[in-house]
Amino acid sequence: MSRSASALVPIAVTRLGLGLWMLARPGDLSRLLRPQGSSEGSGGWLGRMLGAREVALAFGTLAAVWQADETPGAHRSWALAGIIADAGDVAALSVAARSGEVRPGLAALGAGAAVVSVALAGGALRRG
Repeated sequence: MSRSASALVPIAVTRLGLGLWMLARPGDLSRLLRPQGSSEGSGGWLGRMLGAREVALAFGTLAAVWQADETPGAHRSWALAGIIADAGDVAALSVAARSGEVRPGLAALGAGAAVVSVALAGGALRRG
């Protein structure tokens, strides 16, 4: 297994944990991000949708890492998919925070976590 492939394991395991949490408790995410004073609404669908995405990215990345010897470079495609998803999260959270749709502090925390994930995955890809 290459160094770049093995470096993706902690990112994938983190994604898996977050995804399973979002699937198990789908309303938590919307409650965390919702601006104070807004109505509760039903945001469980958001948690389930993002949870499923995170689990899929985690399993795809882990499968590609485990098969890196048979399918060289596949882990790079999964890492890139995670980078694109996380970059989209940063953009969406930034717009939502500016428009008051989500709590700015928590949006910044979520965006920061996505930026860290992008940096780690990018670093893993540069390792070769």
